[in-house]
Amino acid sequence: MDACRRMIHRRAAQQDPFVRPAGTNAGTFPAKLLRMRDTPRQLGFVGREPEMARLNGYLDQALAKGGGVCFVTGEPGAGKSSLLGEFTRRLQGTHPDIVFAVGDCNPQTGTVDPYLPFREIMGHLTGSAEAAADEAPARRGSPRFFAATARILQEHGPDLIDIFVPGAAVLTRLGAQAAGKMRARRGTGDGLAMEALFGSEPGPLAVHLARHFAEAGITERAIEFRVLAGQEARRAFANAEAIAHFEQALELLQAPDGTETAPTSPQPGQAGILTALGEVLLLDGAFEPARGKLERALRLTADDDGIARARLLRKVATTHEREHEHGQAMERLEQAAALLGEARDSGDTAVLHEWIAIQVSRLWLLYWQGDTDGMQAIVQDAEAIVERHANDTQKYRYYGAKTGLGNRLDRFAPSERTLEASQQALRAAQASTQILDHADGLFGTGFIHLLRNQLAEALELFTRSLELARRCGDRTLQARCLTYLVVLQRRAGQEHAVEALLPEARALCDSLRMAEYLAVLAACESWLAWRHDDFGAARQLAEQALALWEERAPRYPFKWLALLQSMAMDYREGRTDTALEAARALLTPPMARLAGGLEEALRAAVSDRDGQPDPADPARLGAAVECARAAGYL
Repeated sequence: MDACRRMIHRRAAQQDPFVRPAGTNAGTFPAKLLRMRDTPRQLGFVGREPEMARLNGYLDQALAKGGGVCFVTGEPGAGKSSLLGEFTRRLQGTHPDIVFAVGDCNPQTGTVDPYLPFREIMGHLTGSAEAAADEAPARRGSPRFFAATARILQEHGPDLIDIFVPGAAVLTRLGAQAAGKMRARRGTGDGLAMEALFGSEPGPLAVHLARHFAEAGITERAIEFRVLAGQEARRAFANAEAIAHFEQALELLQAPDGTETAPTSPQPGQAGILTALGEVLLLDGAFEPARGKLERALRLTADDDGIARARLLRKVATTHEREHEHGQAMERLEQAAALLGEARDSGDTAVLHEWIAIQVSRLWLLYWQGDTDGMQAIVQDAEAIVERHANDTQKYRYYGAKTGLGNRLDRFAPSERTLEASQQALRAAQASTQILDHADGLFGTGFIHLLRNQLAEALELFTRSLELARRCGDRTLQARCLTYLVVLQRRAGQEHAVEALLPEARALCDSLRMAEYLAVLAACESWLAWRHDDFGAARQLAEQALALWEERAPRYPFKWLALLQSMAMDYREGRTDTALEAARALLTPPMARLAGGLEEALRAAVSDRDGQPDPADPARLGAAVECARAAGYL
């Protein structure tokens, strides 16, 4: 507080001095700013010249050094107020640029508020004193001082607004005067004070500004700052706050009859606010509400704005993809691509970037469907354009999708080519300025380590990715990290770690309706039951997992999570035929290739003669079960 006060006085004196305009009389200034100056001298002032000389010396030091503090103390009735009154009166002739501010602190008659003097002083210095300050003659001089004070507060003490500085009075008065006279941040007089208060980066004050403009009835500016508050919250990944701010901006945009207001100054329109709101809802895992907002934005977007419409269609497709509505997602992506026409021949960077984003979304959609032929066709068509024109985020997502393609082709036993694609994806993620890219890049690299059974490396990367995902509020990525941490701990044989992770992972996946991951968790819970010899629960949970995969993700590659303990239980109970059926399913693409010699053991168990299972050596099934246990799968 003291540093802020000293800076106010230093800048006011050195950079933006208050200049009293010619012909201005005392009545045009705030009463408390000038009350000492205008009190007529009823009696002569005598006997305090030594104290007066000391005060003048302190003032000279303060002006020379940029600030200072002086305490005047004495018994009640000793003349402290009279001394300061005479000191300020004399200074009007010798230092006309000095402005005085007063805060009352009377223990007998004052308000019981220990901060009241400071609030009054800061209020005076920001120009929010009595209504006399609003009169035209004062505005020609006082805003220069008020602007300096307001700018310093915005830069060095924004938290003082509405605590030590009466923000409502300041902003409402300035905003009301500026309405109709200034657009954006242009203007004179009070416009200068507003511009200084808002600053070039008004984000920290956006919530206050939005509220005060709304109270002043200046809806257009209230919307602007409410949107800015939402953007600030979004940058901080405070998703709930961002959603609330964008929704309030939309409410302000609605006229009493329910129609959209028609703002006259440049600001995000309803479509832009709906898009921002939809994006935050998507990040928060509210896929259906996000889709509703994005589709509303699409209806409000001009038909001839092909890029904007294509972008919105792509985002709508993402909401469908997250809910495994792959047909609807692909339809939206095809509509988006059609809007861009022959984008590859365009020299427009914006068009090329959107075309690349659509191709990357198509790649990931085909990945979830297990369509490697479709993915390879897109890679062949898009790679040269991606290399030349994609930004870091697009390159990361493209190479991540190529890694996914390699995993599909390699049956999730990464080849050197797939490793190279994963390294390209990680480099692009590290080059990106987006925290979400970093988080997703860590997860993708951790996933490769998991597939290579490098569990310590995978654990570190999944953990770091989860921390960033929580910071960013990306609930989908959080669910993926938690789910594969469960798988990792199962592969490590850590029963207690699996038990500890399951509740949070299950709750999050359930809230996001991620059926394939709920199946993973049910399969790992089945493994826990199997390890504790609770074979009834183990079988029930394994069947639940397999049913979920069959319904929502039939080509999910890690069904071994449930099939292996099912095979083991069938073998234990002498159900050779069903055990062999499970073994064959484990060997059929797109199931992941199993390491540690298990793939070969399973092939030996299902080898046939003349198309029939070989009954000569049922012990081969037992050998496969023991191999799975030794390799860490069971």
